[in-house]
Amino acid sequence: MGKKDGNRKRKADEVVSDNEEEDAELQAELAAVLAARQEKKNVENGEAVERVTMYNKEGMLKCVEELDTGLPFAETLVVCEFHANIINENDDIEREMAFYNQTMSAVTSGRAKMAAAGLPVRRPNDYFCENLKTDAHMTKIKDRLLIEDKRIEAFELRKNKDNNRKFNKQVKELRKQEGAQSRKEHISDVTKIRKDDTTDSAHKEERIKNIIDGQAVKSKKRINMDKKYGFGGAERKKAKLGDKKSLNDLSEFNPRGGKFVRREGGGGRGGGRGGAGRGGGGRGAGGRGGRGAGGASKSSSGGASKPFRAGKDARAKRRSDRSA
Repeated sequence: MGKKDGNRKRKADEVVSDNEEEDAELQAELAAVLAARQEKKNVENGEAVERVTMYNKEGMLKCVEELDTGLPFAETLVVCEFHANIINENDDIEREMAFYNQTMSAVTSGRAKMAAAGLPVRRPNDYFCENLKTDAHMTKIKDRLLIEDKRIEAFELRKNKDNNRKFNKQVKELRKQEGAQSRKEHISDVTKIRKDDTTDSAHKEERIKNIIDGQAVKSKKRINMDKKYGFGGAERKKAKLGDKKSLNDLSEFNPRGGKFVRREGGGGRGGGRGGAGRGGGGRGAGGRGGRGAGGASKSSSGGASKPFRAGKDARAKRRSDRSA
């Protein structure tokens, strides 16, 4: 029974000691949180804050000197003469590469020291021991870091694009407001000049012209585009509109519609039924002639025959018949 009681007492003491350690840790964490809050309040109030850090360089160097036992390299296998040159400690890729280069340098130096001390470097064939982290695991870590770096780069690129888009939008809106304000000022100046009764009209027009000429000139890009493609806009649209001259020009008007070539001498198969008698215009003077009007006219007039012209000759014959 005494042995069991002793074991119970020992376990109870261990539990009490563990609880005391946990309480001490909780008290330390609580004190750190309260100190951080107080420091934040002091910073917000503008008070000078003396920051207490845990980086005790002198104490750490003293501990290193105490750890130096003076044992040979074969007993310690410690290689500490290489430093990790890290410029940006927040860059994961740069930090991992610095650790990798430091490790490779230490391995090279350690192998040389082991060879000088006569220590074996390679493990025997019958000895199996897995590394703390395999090469496959380190490859996965490297790939994950690269993917994370690319993801951060893509996020920064999108963020910069959004910022540029917002900035360009603000600049465009600002220029629009400046243009509206400038136009408003010009209109106000022109209105004041026109309402001014002390100056004559010629002087008013000159002042208005000076205001208009004083506006912003076109850029070189706009001038070159105008030279290459024209002014466009209202001028180009206006060039396509009809004017009074084109409206009264009926030379190409065709009452029948369709697209055909106008023939001289009266038209197609029927030039009209005009004419008197069989020697007149006939039913179809022109293309196919008529009953009595082909190549030569059989009218009662003497002399050499002339080619029949449906419109003019028929009208002349009708006038001669009326006068007779």
